[in-house]
Amino acid sequence: MKIMGVKLRMTTAHRAQADGQVERQNRVLEDSLRCMTSIHGSEWSDLLGTIEFAHTTLVSAFTSLTPFEIDCGRVARHPGSSHASKQAQQALLNAKQKQKQYYDKRRAEIDFKSGDLVLLKTEIVLFRQVSHNTELTKAKLSARCVGPFPIEYMANENMARLKLPKRFKRVHPFFSVDLLVACPEQHERFRSRPKYKETLVELPDPAEGDDMRIVEKLLAKRQYNRKTEYLVQWLGEPPSESTWELEKNLKHVIHWRRLVKELRGQQRAKCTILRGDCQLLATDANPRSHAGKQQPVCRTRKTQEELQQQ
Repeated sequence: MKIMGVKLRMTTAHRAQADGQVERQNRVLEDSLRCMTSIHGSEWSDLLGTIEFAHTTLVSAFTSLTPFEIDCGRVARHPGSSHASKQAQQALLNAKQKQKQYYDKRRAEIDFKSGDLVLLKTEIVLFRQVSHNTELTKAKLSARCVGPFPIEYMANENMARLKLPKRFKRVHPFFSVDLLVACPEQHERFRSRPKYKETLVELPDPAEGDDMRIVEKLLAKRQYNRKTEYLVQWLGEPPSESTWELEKNLKHVIHWRRLVKELRGQQRAKCTILRGDCQLLATDANPRSHAGKQQPVCRTRKTQEELQQQ
């Protein structure tokens, strides 16, 4: 890279606009192939050379030159005007115009500033951080946005640093503005609707010695990377600030056994509720079982109205 004079420049993650030329060219080529496929059907592979030539001889809006002129230093010699070549060039132009139209329709310039509350899209946030205090098992049903979080400061017009809660300690706090949604204010007409749960956190300063937290109760248990972790709710903090902690880091707590016993009791109560009215009433003989063994049958308890109807 040094010999060729290539310089490494960092771009914003998950932002196509940062490397827009490459992303745009890839999308244009895909749309061109899609258009040619719909026109020529299974013979589209015979036109790959024509599409490539049309792409390299198309004038760029940024440089006012064609890619062939930039690469070779001269104007490409056309083999002759053909119907397929004109179709390929027209398909490229149509794809560019359509992409620009759709992008401008969805694009809205929003000026964020320090102190604004914003919602963070969950496109790049891990599912276990989004559903840390819920019973969700599929990312498909998780919230599309989490927060709101305050903006500490704007690094530039396209990048903001957020003040994240402790459960996001492994997430880089800088985000593109495309991943942020302005948090709407609660209107008087919709006062009965639930408000967004704020997760404003002031991290303790170790220099001041204010780094001690007290375990209030355990909310859940899991196995992560072959290690046992507990979801801990800290004393004086809301449930939204609960964090996953390793079991070995919690065993020194004085009332540790009592906390584990209470968690097991809560889990047993949930299992009892989930079972509902399904109870093991009797054992019936299963004719398909070997040696006439008795097989348990789970029957649903009938209500009083069903018994009266019978």
